[in-house]
Amino acid sequence: MNRLVHTCVLGAFTTLSHPLWAADDAIELGTIEVKASSIADAYPYSASTATKTDTPLIETPLSIQVVPEEVLGTQNAQKIADVIRNVSGVQTQHSYGGVMEQYSIRGFLQTASGYRNGIRIPLLRFDLANVERVEVLKGPASMLYGPTDPSGLINIVTKKPQKETAYSFQQSIGSFDFFRTQASATGAIDDAGILSYRIDAAWSQTDSYRDVTNSDRYVIPMALAFRPNDKLEINLSVEPQRDRMVYDRGVPVVNGKIADVPRSRSFNQNDHDDYKSMSTDLNGSYRFDNGWKLAAGVFNNVQDRDLNIIYFGNADASGNINRNTYIGEEHFKTRTSWANVTGDLETGPIKHKLLFGTEYINSRLSFGVFDRSVDSVNVFTYKNNYIDLDPLLTGSYDGFGTYKVTSLGFYAQDQIKLNDQWQLHAGLRHDNVKQDLSFAYYSPTDIYHRNDSKTTPRIGLLYQPVQWLSLYGNCAESFGMSFNYEADTLYKPEEARQCEVGMKAEVLDGRFSVNVAAFDLTKTNIPTPNPVNANRTEAIGEAQSKGLEVDVQGKITDNLRAIGSLALTDTEITKDGRGNQGNRLPYAPKYQYSLWLDYNVFGTQPLGLSVGGGLFGSGQRYGDAANTYSDGKYTTVDLYTAYKFMLNKTKVTTQINVNNVFNEKFYYLRSTSSNLPNAPTNAIATVRFDF
Repeated sequence: MNRLVHTCVLGAFTTLSHPLWAADDAIELGTIEVKASSIADAYPYSASTATKTDTPLIETPLSIQVVPEEVLGTQNAQKIADVIRNVSGVQTQHSYGGVMEQYSIRGFLQTASGYRNGIRIPLLRFDLANVERVEVLKGPASMLYGPTDPSGLINIVTKKPQKETAYSFQQSIGSFDFFRTQASATGAIDDAGILSYRIDAAWSQTDSYRDVTNSDRYVIPMALAFRPNDKLEINLSVEPQRDRMVYDRGVPVVNGKIADVPRSRSFNQNDHDDYKSMSTDLNGSYRFDNGWKLAAGVFNNVQDRDLNIIYFGNADASGNINRNTYIGEEHFKTRTSWANVTGDLETGPIKHKLLFGTEYINSRLSFGVFDRSVDSVNVFTYKNNYIDLDPLLTGSYDGFGTYKVTSLGFYAQDQIKLNDQWQLHAGLRHDNVKQDLSFAYYSPTDIYHRNDSKTTPRIGLLYQPVQWLSLYGNCAESFGMSFNYEADTLYKPEEARQCEVGMKAEVLDGRFSVNVAAFDLTKTNIPTPNPVNANRTEAIGEAQSKGLEVDVQGKITDNLRAIGSLALTDTEITKDGRGNQGNRLPYAPKYQYSLWLDYNVFGTQPLGLSVGGGLFGSGQRYGDAANTYSDGKYTTVDLYTAYKFMLNKTKVTTQINVNNVFNEKFYYLRSTSSNLPNAPTNAIATVRFDF
């Protein structure tokens, strides 16, 4: 085991065994005021992702889970994949050599797109430096978000500038030469607090547990907020980001099983993809005297990527693979313009919360690559050696293309409160989508054009017999996908329909939430990796996913918090031209679960000792639609301990996280040529200062 793991485990147990009341202890907890238990921070009570309005979760007839900043902190989450493992029915997939983020929700693979404050951003690798919480909406969301993946979306909510001055500095070190430095500052610029700012900055680097697979990143989100009164607000943010990473295809399948090679073995070399991104977001809102609110914004994201990739296809029966280059450039830009108006209206005893909006999205991706043969190696005997690839990169690109997509949508939603017990939510959205593709790969350029339009409805009914309990049902449809990164032709847009019933409860005097949902989701025209070339896609026709999901979160006692999930998912390919009918969808386990506990020795007090840990598990998952190979069930265990104290006027937090304590091994699946083993036992030590 890594020496740092030994040190951190020893430190954790030393912390646990050290008497806090020792007379010679130089650290002071400061004055602790004993207060009655507060439930205000027990768990997130509202979210905007599901309705684009600030609606209490218990009054939302949809399945939505929120992972708050506190959980991100105690788990020391480093990426979105670390966050979503707390949510039922969401799985991480190993996509594009790990240089992009992709997930499956309710059994269906998402495209490589995420959402930031409700705005879709394809291809971006999100950093958590300025993230306040992560909201996961399950089921079709086209009624509000237009062409999007039918099984749900993951929305990152960022921190806003505050009038109160606050600073923080955080330093982490960990296994595999992991380092991360992070700082933030926020406060008012003028004495009246009309103009406030926020700056977050983070730099990280790691050598990884995989051979020649180091990476580094910096990100500097900056934001300004102009609030001259309680009616008007204007926000401007910019977020530059740079990543240098090595494309790691992982491990291929040999004779129906993932090749049994050391966890550290990779078949790439230490050439980095250089990835740069700049996001700019300008938005504002004005609240009229009658309570109606007008909001609008423009978001722009530009990404440039220098590709330095070695990839390989399927292995033969002896474990031989042919390696190729994928070296070149990629450029992506997207702009979203939006506006909406919200307001309350009464028609007799019936109350309405109305939303009307429009959204225009314009995205463009272009690429050019050299795809040249490098060599043939055996996965069982391979040893890393650096090969000069420059002599191979002569002439013109072997593959190049441009993909453009524009969409214009109009939507309307009515949240109707019939009485104190019954609510009806209904909405419609109409979208027009235009796609243009020029594509060449060892062939003449093919030109494709496609225009599609669709009206997508969503309706939900909620019954709240008592304040702490609600029962709900909904049906919704979806249209299209978020963004087709792998486009080599233009498919008929995906369509899906889902019906869902569920229950939401706030128990233990409102401190603990329980959410249960049962769903039936059918989707057509699903793109999945081609079994021969994982960089190309094909449709499998129609598939169905049915399941039961449970999510819990909150305070069990004043000292003990918990967040947990359980998903039971039954998937089936129902129509397919390759003989896969009756198979399970890839990457979709029959069951998965998580439980994270956080115990604060001093209860509601912000200082002192905390200990915690959790387990994250999954059943068997297939790696392709043909179900030719799979990865078995697994359960990993993580532990943490933290100690918070005052040093003069500065709050200091020391924390140790040990991940995968029992060194469980499993794989993030992609295809028969690409499966990434998880990290072995590792540890991260962190110290944070809040001024």
